[in-house]
Amino acid sequence: PHMRVELIAGPYRGRVLDFGAEGCSFGRSAACAVPMPTDRTVSPLHARINHVDGRWFLSDCGSRSGTFLLLPDEGHGIDIGDVLRICSTEVVFLVQPVIGESESEWPQPLGMMH
Repeated sequence: PHMRVELIAGPYRGRVLDFGAEGCSFGRSAACAVPMPTDRTVSPLHARINHVDGRWFLSDCGSRSGTFLLLPDEGHGIDIGDVLRICSTEVVFLVQPVIGESESEWPQPLGMMH
């Protein structure tokens, strides 16, 4: 499975990053898959998205300011079009469905226009 994160608000607005089943990490550290080095409110390793048993999960990594998916996160499953908040940055989560042997186009969540 492939996932995409689109940073839609905050200092990193406009960034679009694609990942595989390994998921991704968010944080101020350059070692994170989605580095946010200039936002001092973001922890060095702030949050992760993991793929487990066919579902995607958002987890806070002990950050000082929290990770939000409508409510403070406690390892909740996430779905296409969910908006995550990490400090002042908002991220849209997308998954590229696989149809047969070929990958389909990236879905557009309702209300998201490019």
